[in-house]
Amino acid sequence: MVRIGIGVNRAVARTAAIAATAAVLLAGCSSGSKQGGANDGDQAGNPRSAVRTTDTDWKPVADALGRTGKLGDNNTAFHVALVRNDLQVTTDGVAIKPGLSLGGYAAFARYADNQTLLMGDLVVTEAELPKVTDALQAHGLAQTALHKHLLQQTSPVWWTHVHGMGDAVQLAQGLKAALDATSIGPATPPPAQQPPVDIDVAGVQQALGRKGTPDGGLLRTATCCPRRR
Repeated sequence: MVRIGIGVNRAVARTAAIAATAAVLLAGCSSGSKQGGANDGDQAGNPRSAVRTTDTDWKPVADALGRTGKLGDNNTAFHVALVRNDLQVTTDGVAIKPGLSLGGYAAFARYADNQTLLMGDLVVTEAELPKVTDALQAHGLAQTALHKHLLQQTSPVWWTHVHGMGDAVQLAQGLKAALDATSIGPATPPPAQQPPVDIDVAGVQQALGRKGTPDGGLLRTATCCPRRR
């Protein structure tokens, strides 16, 4: 099931009629997961099964985007992080760290018929959104959702989901045009020393029943989804 959240104001009225797609690429799990990817029996030409790839296969996409990415999901998904480190966002008086809710992404998967699927989630400001929408539509990329992840937030930020199917480089070029309408910067290396996590780490880990790792002032735990059948 795909859940669609759509919010409309004067700045985004043109995007009110957004259709959902049933093709969903679930990216972001650990590279060892097979969720959403191809299994050994799917490599023999099923056009609906993502095929395993190498970093070299995705170099033209990385070059078109001007950004690096990482292979994951059993080498079937090329994931590009699009984190908003440039924004100062608060919700209900709480400052939001980029890794908590400002982490957009783009993910590409190649199929046996040589078609490439692009799925993404872009974090954009209200001023950027109309220009991002125009760029996506000009390049044939669909917006499958437009919504907010945070309540009572300042400054206003939107999340827009992106979908495309076709030639990998052309998809990347269309996405690059949308990114050029934002201030989303390239990925930055993690700091040599992680900032402290300002919560009861031991209590949270005990409640979850699993360990976490510090990441940009957050406590991050590795979870994933069941394998898609």
